[in-house]
Amino acid sequence: MQKYAVVSGELKIKQAELKEVMDKVNALKRQLQDCLDNKKQLEDDVADCEARLITAKKLIDGLGGQKTLWLSISEKMKVVYVNLTGDVLISAGMIAYLGAFNSVYRDELADDWVKQSDERKIPNSGKFSLAEVLGDPVVIRNWTIQGLPADAFSIENAIITEKTNRWPLYIDPQGQANKWVRNMGKEHNIKILKFSEGKYLKYLEASI
Repeated sequence: MQKYAVVSGELKIKQAELKEVMDKVNALKRQLQDCLDNKKQLEDDVADCEARLITAKKLIDGLGGQKTLWLSISEKMKVVYVNLTGDVLISAGMIAYLGAFNSVYRDELADDWVKQSDERKIPNSGKFSLAEVLGDPVVIRNWTIQGLPADAFSIENAIITEKTNRWPLYIDPQGQANKWVRNMGKEHNIKILKFSEGKYLKYLEASI
């Protein structure tokens, strides 16, 4: 019985020692797993950084290819800035005085104003174009989608309509301006009225 007690005591000691060793082993396993997880995270971070570097290099290479274009646009804008005084002066004259005339007479007067600007040393583009000075290509494209004819004269008329402070009077035998204005006004809930309508004054008063 005494021998059993001794052996049992030694067994408990060994079991305690074994438990201590197993606890250390488990702790080391946890540390190993943490290191492996950390290594995997670092590898993922490295792969992500490499992918970002590749994308950044492609972007830089692509932007570098635009350098010539940017320089060209910059040089062009310098010239436009210098000629702005005369171009805007002629544009203001066309909007204020030439809306009622046909394209031939407008061009003749615009050419004459360009010559007078040159004589007075007012910088200008030389060959005047209202669409080039005051036109926005995106807006002009939307106008043509809404029914505006794509010829230079119609585009000039549309720009004059947009820029003037006065209400325009359209002489429109083909109904092109009428169609364009109606299409433009749809998003603003435009109302089409005739003097003969009974509710004409009511609608006019409400609109005002």
